[in-house]
Amino acid sequence: MNMANVVQRIGHLARKTFLDISSKVALKENIADLKGVLQTLNASDLNFEERLVENRDVYRPETRGAPVTYVHIYEDRILSIGIFVIRHGASLPLHDHPDMHGLIKVIHGQGKIKSFTSVPKEDIPFPKEMELNSSVKPWHRDRIIPVKLHSDTVVDSDSVCELGPEEGNLHYIEAVNGPMAFVDILSPPYDHDTGARVCHYYKELNIEKDVTGSGIQNDICWLLEIPQPSDYWTASAKYKGPRIAIDMDSF
Repeated sequence: MNMANVVQRIGHLARKTFLDISSKVALKENIADLKGVLQTLNASDLNFEERLVENRDVYRPETRGAPVTYVHIYEDRILSIGIFVIRHGASLPLHDHPDMHGLIKVIHGQGKIKSFTSVPKEDIPFPKEMELNSSVKPWHRDRIIPVKLHSDTVVDSDSVCELGPEEGNLHYIEAVNGPMAFVDILSPPYDHDTGARVCHYYKELNIEKDVTGSGIQNDICWLLEIPQPSDYWTASAKYKGPRIAIDMDSF
């Protein structure tokens, strides 16, 4: 399969997969098929520009240039496809994908992905130790959510990572051992225009979990919603690979 066919097939499979997600059985099967094709995808299929990952210096906020570059490939009301390029030591901050599916395929380097699954607030008592934490202010309480760790792993081009609307929906991605680049498929796309699907940012709170009788559950972590970090911003680069052309009448 030539590179144009691989990229085009991924676009068609992604739209087929997420156009109708009413059947969980069909969705699971379609995602498996999509992941199978994504597994074969590499940088050359996308005509990925190596210059975007030439700088191996550890990123520092005071240096020039964005920590992250985004390469737009395709977007419609069902899905978006693009490439994120993260400089060595930089990251996509801890964030969410509200009611969205996500698939990640690394095409260069390695990345650490730490993801969390949200837990209903009413199921978890607010710990007293949280109130004693100097970094937690009284007005933060409404913006603190309980979560469980979903995964904490290093990924490379050998695997496809799946993040669901619920499991693993909150996560951050950090480039390790050099710069990294990955293809990112989201469905549905973010929608900041209407406010239907807005990206929220978080930071993990360090709360003592080993206090006898504290009532703190050892498998629960706490996240505080924060504004977009001031040291996080993205540059953009032009996509120079095969175009994804989807015939809407075929769906």
